[in-house]
Amino acid sequence: MIRDVAFAILLIFVSVIGYVKVENLSFTSSFFPEMVCVVLATLVFIDIMLRIVKRVIKKQSIKKKKLFIDLFADKAGVAIILILLYIVILKDLGFIASSVLFIGLLSLYIKKASKIFDVLKIFIFSFLVTLFFYFIFYHLFNIQLPRGIIS
Repeated sequence: MIRDVAFAILLIFVSVIGYVKVENLSFTSSFFPEMVCVVLATLVFIDIMLRIVKRVIKKQSIKKKKLFIDLFADKAGVAIILILLYIVILKDLGFIASSVLFIGLLSLYIKKASKIFDVLKIFIFSFLVTLFFYFIFYHLFNIQLPRGIIS
């Protein structure tokens, strides 16, 4: 419960940062990212409230845990670290390079691939997924994505 609420608060924080970052763009470029951030923050806030109400109704005692250790004890902690790293390197490396790295590294961690062929398949898949989202956001939604080292 505590880890879920902490992760939800982190998601709200990320959506607020995302909303503030796209505020300076034109209306057509900022509309979709702002809507995603607002919807994400709203749904996460509702989820937090439902969890709290459910907890109060059941009248269960909240065990005191070490939040930081509990949060990073499993795969969710590594995912959070990779997301933060992705946010940091996105502007410098650009959307394509940083997204391939993010999806590839997260997939490698989750799957724990040991053979070079598996690693190659994961990074090819990461590249294809990144190109798919690049096409959707850049060409269909007309949203400028960070170019990074390409420009």
